[in-house]
Amino acid sequence: YESPNFGGFSFEVDYTLSAFKTVAGTDPKVVSIGGKWQPEGAPFYIDAAYEKHDDLFGLNVISAAIGAPVGASSGSSDTGMQIGGGWQFGDLGLNVRYEMLEYELDGTVPGAVTTYERDAMWVGVKFALPSGYVGAELGIANDGETNFGEVDNTGAKMFGIGYFHNLSKQSQLQFIYGRTDNDDLASYTQAAAPLGTAGSTHQVFHVGIKHTY
Repeated sequence: YESPNFGGFSFEVDYTLSAFKTVAGTDPKVVSIGGKWQPEGAPFYIDAAYEKHDDLFGLNVISAAIGAPVGASSGSSDTGMQIGGGWQFGDLGLNVRYEMLEYELDGTVPGAVTTYERDAMWVGVKFALPSGYVGAELGIANDGETNFGEVDNTGAKMFGIGYFHNLSKQSQLQFIYGRTDNDDLASYTQAAAPLGTAGSTHQVFHVGIKHTY
């Protein structure tokens, strides 16, 4: 559901029907909620989003990479939250964002990892030019933490910069460079980049054309 605009505030709610019922007793589903507030003509905005995955067992997928063994479980609950905002100063735009991911397993054996969480933050800038704009961002993912304590060397840093040239009102030429540096146990990557191994560094250079119909 997408709401109308209520004095600058709008929101969206999405629900995904159950799927992947391959394990007896599980009921996978996804719920997403997001909202944004930006009064008409205001130079700022604030937005937030929340998503929950039931019985999709996200911790099982990442456990080997972070060196956190998990046992058999009867269910899972994974959540993600983001909050962000931005302000426009003439031709210069500043944006910040914070994210928290939490993974939880139910019905596991004693002594197993049952929870994992990590937070991350981004800062982005955009400067308008007569021909388009230049943008850059810096993202930092911190080390994760399980129910037994912090998991060292699971963080990463990402940097991106790009130039976006307006060919017309509908077409845009894009030049983007991105780099992700993983800590020893982290395996973050970027769009169009291979997954690679833990601790690897990814670099991407993108040249493309965006056309809006």
